Amino acid sequence: MITIRPYVASDWPALFTLLRATFSGRDTYVYPPDISEADAHQAWIDIPTATLLAV
Repeated sequence: MITIRPYVASDWPALFTLLRATFSGRDTYVYPPDISEADAHQAWIDIPTATLLAV
């Protein structure tokens, strides 16, 4: 069963690991494959009005 829930700060390490692996493939998103953790956090957590996770 998949649950959709709001992001919490403790999710960040696992989420960043997933994002970094996804971006390095260069075939899904236009983010640079070597995006910094700070830039990824800004793009995925700080700028959006909400971030949800499927767990």
